Amino acid sequence: YKDYLTLAESYAKEPIEERIAFFRKIEREAIESEDNQFRFHSGVPLLQVQERI
Repeated sequence: YKDYLTLAESYAKEPIEERIAFFRKIEREAIESEDNQFRFHSGVPLLQVQERI
């Protein structure tokens, strides 16, 4: 990923730190939040326990 950041810095006309922080926040929330459907980039699996009556 560092190669991509270096490439972005070379093309950017202004510092990219704010954009990195913006996307870091979004990615962190996606990774740490519960997800009821498992996918490649899912967050924490939401375990559902169904009671049998």
